[in-house]
Amino acid sequence: MLRVPSAAAPCQRRTPRIWRAGACSPQDIAFFRRAAQGFADERDRPMIIQRDTPHDPAAAALLRQSHALMQSLFPEEANHFLSLDALAAPGIVFLTARDGDAVLGTGAMADHGTYGEVKSIFTAAEARGRGVAQAILERIEQEARAKGLPVLRLETGTGLDAAHRLYRRAGFEPRGPFGDYEAGPYSLFFEKRL
Repeated sequence: MLRVPSAAAPCQRRTPRIWRAGACSPQDIAFFRRAAQGFADERDRPMIIQRDTPHDPAAAALLRQSHALMQSLFPEEANHFLSLDALAAPGIVFLTARDGDAVLGTGAMADHGTYGEVKSIFTAAEARGRGVAQAILERIEQEARAKGLPVLRLETGTGLDAAHRLYRRAGFEPRGPFGDYEAGPYSLFFEKRL
């Protein structure tokens, strides 16, 4: 049973839809009351962003959906997604957004020493509109800052307009190719100074 805290009691606070330690605001108390009664709207339910393994069956299934989509949109030479094994390698922080046992989304950061690279952000179709990708991207930024990385970079495909809007809203700016990437008609590159 979920206990509804008083306004003076310390509690978990959500900002936006991510749980963080803090004091309860009136909005938090209202949220807890809705939780105790059962959520009428699934977008209101909390999600947990956590380090995970890409070999988890639910995470792997979602990654395979992402890979299939990218393969349907772009030629083989323009697909730069990482395999499940590569996402489990040292130097990679792999994250999932979960609602109970359900994996709502995935994301990863590759630590290249002088910068972090955002990889594999993907949201399950049924979870779109809940802020999953934004929450994962925020956690990736936290992970990069914790490692002392001064910048995040990413490569994304042309035509993925929702992803481009997400990155721009988060403060990413267009840039040229980096690392082993080459300029081409299917790739866009972004970075954000931390």
